[in-house]
Amino acid sequence: MTRIEVSGESRWQRQYGYIDRTGQQVIAPVFNVASSFSEGLAAVGTYDTTDQRYGYIDPTGAWVIQDLSRLGGNFSEWLAAVQQ
Repeated sequence: MTRIEVSGESRWQRQYGYIDRTGQQVIAPVFNVASSFSEGLAAVGTYDTTDQRYGYIDPTGAWVIQDLSRLGGNFSEWLAAVQQ
């Protein structure tokens, strides 16, 4: 799966989603920050003036790990650096 970026008027308005190998959108661009998938999970975050949410999603877009205080790193050997 590949990360896509939808530009906004400023860098704070960019949104990220994911497409499959055929170019079909799999996960809508609703994240303000997003990493590539690593070992089946991707670090993502959403934020606006009232809410911040960071964690990891699976290839269906479902939150698997959530409520981190900052965006986590990519997985390596099933481990990732995160900050609580």
